[in-house]
Amino acid sequence: MEIHNYSPQTGEYLGASVARPDPLEDGRYLVPANATTESPPSVKDFEVAVYNNGWAVKKDYRGVKYWDTDKNQYEIKDIDEVVPEGYISVAPPEGDVKWGGTSWVKSPPTPQQVNIERSRRLVEGSTISVTSYGEIPVQGRDQDQITILALEASAKDLKAAGVTTAAIPFRDRDNGSHMLTPDQTIELMAKAKQYAQAIYQASWALKDMTKIPEDYKDDKWWP
Repeated sequence: MEIHNYSPQTGEYLGASVARPDPLEDGRYLVPANATTESPPSVKDFEVAVYNNGWAVKKDYRGVKYWDTDKNQYEIKDIDEVVPEGYISVAPPEGDVKWGGTSWVKSPPTPQQVNIERSRRLVEGSTISVTSYGEIPVQGRDQDQITILALEASAKDLKAAGVTTAAIPFRDRDNGSHMLTPDQTIELMAKAKQYAQAIYQASWALKDMTKIPEDYKDDKWWP
């Protein structure tokens, strides 16, 4: 005889099996706990048959994820649980998006994001070619600007004193050491300041736009 098994915790249908004959009474079968001879109803997608003194069809969205408007993710854990009213069943795409009422909408870039990109580029720095010396990698952070001003002043003092030999040490972006003449130092510092200033001007131009372009990180907007 076929019997139908259900979960002792949730009552959900687990599958059919064959009942064992009762060894004490011919023609009788043993129906164990959490089983019934009553056939379960058919179910569709996102439904489950549940036994509780009889079969019933209930919603089954377990495993389905949903989100709030802040993009926090939740998951349905229980039978008959549904996505709560006001929550979103569509996964937010990658990137900076917000819920627009009917769909996720990509948020326009902000001036703060432009500032972050500006700082990244200043930290990344640039490689500057110095006359009669070669290329030197530099950075344009605020602390670097202070160093640049100090070295530039020292180089001008040494040049005014008639020094023409390599007398000014400089530690570059990649921690390399250089010994430069006053003229080379003045040239390097001037170009480094020009580079940093160009980065700042590019960021200001982006932030002055009516709408900051989504590809504001592209090199075409930066020197």
